[in-house]
Amino acid sequence: MPMRFGRFLSGKLFKQLFITLYIALMCFAAFETGTAFRLLTDLPYRFEIIYIVYGAAIVLLLTRNFVISKYNSRIYKKIMGFLSGFLIYYLLMFVSFELISFIFVLPDLVKSFGIITIIATSMATVFLGYLHTKSIAIKHYDLEINSIKGNYRIALISDIHLGVFVGERHIYKIIQNINELSPDIVVIAGDIFDVDNSLLEDSKRLYDISRQFSRLKTTEGVYAVLGNHDPKPDNPSLAAFLKASGIKLLNNNVKTLSKINLVGRADEANSQRINLTDLISKTDYNRPTVVLDHSPEGIGEAAKDNCDLILCGHTHRGQLFPITLLAKWANGKERFYGCGIVGKTRYIITSGVGYFSLPVRLGTSNEIVDIKIGSLPFSTKRV
Repeated sequence: MPMRFGRFLSGKLFKQLFITLYIALMCFAAFETGTAFRLLTDLPYRFEIIYIVYGAAIVLLLTRNFVISKYNSRIYKKIMGFLSGFLIYYLLMFVSFELISFIFVLPDLVKSFGIITIIATSMATVFLGYLHTKSIAIKHYDLEINSIKGNYRIALISDIHLGVFVGERHIYKIIQNINELSPDIVVIAGDIFDVDNSLLEDSKRLYDISRQFSRLKTTEGVYAVLGNHDPKPDNPSLAAFLKASGIKLLNNNVKTLSKINLVGRADEANSQRINLTDLISKTDYNRPTVVLDHSPEGIGEAAKDNCDLILCGHTHRGQLFPITLLAKWANGKERFYGCGIVGKTRYIITSGVGYFSLPVRLGTSNEIVDIKIGSLPFSTKRV
């Protein structure tokens, strides 16, 4: 994350502040919810039950990473994914409602109904956000690059995050949509696998997913780089999966295609990153150069080397509101999402075609990017 705010979010101080604030808010929410239930119901042990539930939620979230590292349970990971999504919206709505209650001095009965409504609304929000993860949008860009001879079509996907929530069914939809575009090439801008890479240990699921990828229809193939969540490129399970899927790994390498140079950049999280200038020296200067890089942080370097186009992912466009706002502030407007230009270099940052361990999409969509490149624009639409 290039911005100062982004560096703060990824630092230890933010993590400590977040944990402290989370515990404090959950304790306060438990008291307020217990009070609401006491006012609205005649159930026995209302406070005790509420405190146990909220206490369990605190412990579950704080011990999540430790438990996952010890026990590779898909059910537990799914529960934690939904619980984390619920808590994000619940605490945001709870804090907002408490401020409104304090400012307008709401009656106890109204306040109690409001707190119960927040719980139901948070559940509904996560449910709707989960349903939205099942859809895939197509984002179209028409680019004019004068050095290209004729026209060329690229399908860009990124941040699939294969794992607990994203599997064969989602990949099937992706492949169906891409094949309808009839691209010359398909490029994958990293984070093929989710953070813990546990899917690589499941040969049956890997086979089913690779079988779907092998259905991709292109003129010149499928190419990928790795992202910060992917394993190292020498991982044998990863190599076998990519081969079975028909995906060519392009980490720190160059591929000369019929009309473009495709330059694949390794991510610093799992590989040694070779200088872009050295990679470009291996290209055919008669063809435009397209760089495939997981993180948008490489856009400046691509512009310095006068590349024609750089394709990135990583940001998820924030994935869910209001984290979308935090992600935009952390990455900066020009390193967050969409299409733009720095110097002579165009860039495209996709929101990704999958989602990480929070199974919610709100304010954003899974997307496949359809890029049409020509020496003259494909249409009157300009970027």
